Amino acid sequence: MRDIAILWVLTIAFIQNLDAQHYSLATGIRIGDNYGSTVQGKLFRKTSAEVILHPGVGNNSHSVSGLIKRHQKILTDRISLFAGGGIIQQWKNTDTDVTGNINTGGIQTILGAELTIGRYNISWDFAPSLFLWGSKSGALAGGTAVSVRYVLIAPPSKKFKLKLRK
Repeated sequence: MRDIAILWVLTIAFIQNLDAQHYSLATGIRIGDNYGSTVQGKLFRKTSAEVILHPGVGNNSHSVSGLIKRHQKILTDRISLFAGGGIIQQWKNTDTDVTGNINTGGIQTILGAELTIGRYNISWDFAPSLFLWGSKSGALAGGTAVSVRYVLIAPPSKKFKLKLRK
């Protein structure tokens, strides 16, 4: 429990110094403990929003996360570290009876790195969660995943133009 609290404090401290990403909108798949989809868009120069949906392939456990992330470029805006947080909601349909269903939610933090090559964005992240309401209230969970996204909207290219005097 103490280690998770320390990780959250470091995440919040790390968010203050982050910087950029090389796309405006990207969508793709996310593979970790479960398969899912991800959509990420640039909100501001240093900030992006991500929605992650795990439809429960194979284990009937579904989740959706909404995250705000800050990015720090490394050498170029095509390589960056990111950190952020948001909310998570999970549900599991164990049978058709409503009393057998599991529904829980809470806060989630995220730390990771990403690389954009051409129109593809590849990222790895660690996303610990603290469930605050529902059937798992008070529980901690953590997971790691790799996301592969296709860049739908890229920023305008910065071409060098040589101006000659007449």
